[in-house]
Amino acid sequence: MWRTIFTAALLFIGLGALFAQEESGEHQDTSVGLPREYADYLIASSTLSPDKKFAVIYPKTELCPDEPKKGSEDRCKDYLVALQPFQILTVLDTKWPEFEHKNRGGMSATWLKDGSAVLVTLDSRWGPGDVFLYEIRGGRLSRSTNLLKKVHDLLVPDYKKANVGRYNDYHDFVFESEDDVPVCKFADSTQVRIHGTATTDPKDMAGEKAWDAVVEATWDIPKAKFTSQKVTRKFAGVRKESGL
Repeated sequence: MWRTIFTAALLFIGLGALFAQEESGEHQDTSVGLPREYADYLIASSTLSPDKKFAVIYPKTELCPDEPKKGSEDRCKDYLVALQPFQILTVLDTKWPEFEHKNRGGMSATWLKDGSAVLVTLDSRWGPGDVFLYEIRGGRLSRSTNLLKKVHDLLVPDYKKANVGRYNDYHDFVFESEDDVPVCKFADSTQVRIHGTATTDPKDMAGEKAWDAVVEATWDIPKAKFTSQKVTRKFAGVRKESGL
């Protein structure tokens, strides 16, 4: 009983510190208030829900070594959690989780005002690497959608028709950020608006075979499907020198 009370008190202190940072315009992630078994994780202040009851936690650097010990438990994972009381809602289903001091990383979240849904974005080198849509009902996760994968799949047919090489061994193509405008954003409480640019050659290398396309779509949250979608090819072929 006393351990529960002590943990709750620490969480209250930790959340109080996060609230103070928000009011001052500062953002510093903290592990204060997390249960002992998650003390080596950090609460991502950029992912707090409007009512401060939910957030994403991510691991400290030591949990994500370049060469994990054989047979050791993989704890390099991100979690969507309830904070009061603490509960794991789901693990973020990504191959490249965010962790402390990650090179070319980053994480953000956009919530509906009523806290019923959130878009969690994990950044990669050129743009979003993952975008997850989580729906919450009664304090519990009611549905999760790997939304960027759904968007990716809309582009695959045109990418294959272009018959160009892959971006690298891990990705066929990547999404690029445009002036810090998110690829996925809430249009209202029932729809997510999607506008994204995809490419196999984000460096625009002359002489390289490449493909560029734009996708515009609308995801219906209650129906869990696209209600509109359009893919426009911008380029497919060998890049020319600029100005030619």
